[in-house]
Amino acid sequence: MSASAENPFHQLFPAALYLPGDAFDSRRFQLIGRRIAGLQFAQAMARSLQPAELLRVVCPEPEARDALKASLRPVVPAKAGIAISAEVSMRSLAGLEAIHYPDPSIAAAAEWRAANPGADLSITGIIHTLCTTAVVAMVRSCVTAPVAPWDALVCSSRAGRAVVEAVLEQHTEYLARRFFQPSLSRAQWPSLPVIPLPAPVDQPIAPGLSRQERRTFARQRLGLGPTSFVACSVGRLSFHSKAHPLALYRALAGVAETHPDLLLLECGQYSNPQIAEAYQELRARFPQLRFQVIGGLEPATDEQKWLVYAAADVFVSPADSFQETFGLTLLEAMLAELPLVVSDWDGYRDLVQEGVTGFLVPTADVLGTTEQVDSIQAGYQAGSLSYDTMVALRSLGVVVDVEALRQALLTLADDPALARQMGEQGAKCLQEQYSPAVIAARYRQLWGELGDRRRAASEQERCALRAWIPPDARLFQGYASQPFTAESVRESRQEPGDGLLSDRMNEGLFDQLCFGQASTVREHLRVSGELRLAALLSLGYPEERARQILAALVKLGVADVSSPA
Repeated sequence: MSASAENPFHQLFPAALYLPGDAFDSRRFQLIGRRIAGLQFAQAMARSLQPAELLRVVCPEPEARDALKASLRPVVPAKAGIAISAEVSMRSLAGLEAIHYPDPSIAAAAEWRAANPGADLSITGIIHTLCTTAVVAMVRSCVTAPVAPWDALVCSSRAGRAVVEAVLEQHTEYLARRFFQPSLSRAQWPSLPVIPLPAPVDQPIAPGLSRQERRTFARQRLGLGPTSFVACSVGRLSFHSKAHPLALYRALAGVAETHPDLLLLECGQYSNPQIAEAYQELRARFPQLRFQVIGGLEPATDEQKWLVYAAADVFVSPADSFQETFGLTLLEAMLAELPLVVSDWDGYRDLVQEGVTGFLVPTADVLGTTEQVDSIQAGYQAGSLSYDTMVALRSLGVVVDVEALRQALLTLADDPALARQMGEQGAKCLQEQYSPAVIAARYRQLWGELGDRRRAASEQERCALRAWIPPDARLFQGYASQPFTAESVRESRQEPGDGLLSDRMNEGLFDQLCFGQASTVREHLRVSGELRLAALLSLGYPEERARQILAALVKLGVADVSSPA
């Protein structure tokens, strides 16, 4: 890309971002982790732009583009820019190394690439929840779709990558058995790098204050006592799809024996009144505990959420749901300089340095005793169990070590200096490993490495990908009595002139067939009275499109097939 007065950008950000509204817009869609992650990822990439660098974004829905512009433009550095287009096309992707999707749908994108041989770029996507049949099918399809080793399915945690590898391995082994092969190569799997999600940038509550001053400020706003030991839990208030709260309540009840001023701040949203009532019923079993809910049936505001983080002494999350793969709230808590007490569960364990930034609480899962499809999975696959019921039943098989959770919380309640030290170490770790600049740099490196791998691929490897799509020419060539093989056509004797091409029924489609240059084709036919295949080729039409144009002229009565010389 060259710079000019009209176009000041001489460099392209290496990848286009595909961002439908469902991937980032929490104003129009439910506030859930993957949408927060989608917006923070896009903002991280926009922040990383260099002077005169342009970021291309594809946002298919018109109603989502204004929200996207409003979210990205304030963080774009001076002299850099973003360009938002409506569709994935050769034009919107020209000159790029890759296109990045906000989910694991890289197989579907690879199908588009296979149908457009000129699309020489890598395709990358990212995982979030991995336990739905739809997502498993997306991952599994990477084995048979035209996905290449120079594509990537980015995994936000090691635990998530293990799930993706297991899905790919199982389906590869199935295909080998299905077609009586001893084995199939895994060389064409996509790359599976582990890159965490980017952290939020700023502490939005009283950023100019010290951690202790911010704590005092937030407690005054929330009406909390200055000496209470406050634990906070932030996220969905869902016992079936986030974390069953019983383990936490039991552990806190033990801590309250020596710290009666203990308070649990639960910040999040119930999905319905029935779940809210279930939480209230369980809390009533712990009269020795003090609870305060921020949010409830309505989502907590962003300000309320950050007041909770600022007011707390410790962040706690005994997650036990298969919906988790990473843990954005842990990054938020680290930014707020809180020590972390969380379950040793999926991506959580990547984010906590045991004894340094917090404590990991052991978990045990009944799934560790088998490798077979069990009745819960069979019921979900058959449709007799809903997704919510499936994840709820799965969580009942996960046991969180209550005594270890109690001991971790008690240690921090007894030692405020240790809690402050862990919070400081967490904030430092956040900047070193999870800041937007760090994550954007890792993605730039990934896209560069994938580009190098793509350019080093042999023509045989590239052709193998394009061969995935069965050509219509092969599928439907037997429908007609014979092929249309005319090399030239001449003006019709029965309907002289090309007026039929101006009819509403014909005009638009014929112009589209001619790539918007129908007037040039029509002029050529009028001037010479004949149109040859060679003439269309000289105008730049591919042979297959040139033959379709000749056939259309005959079909529409504008021309007749020329007699052989």
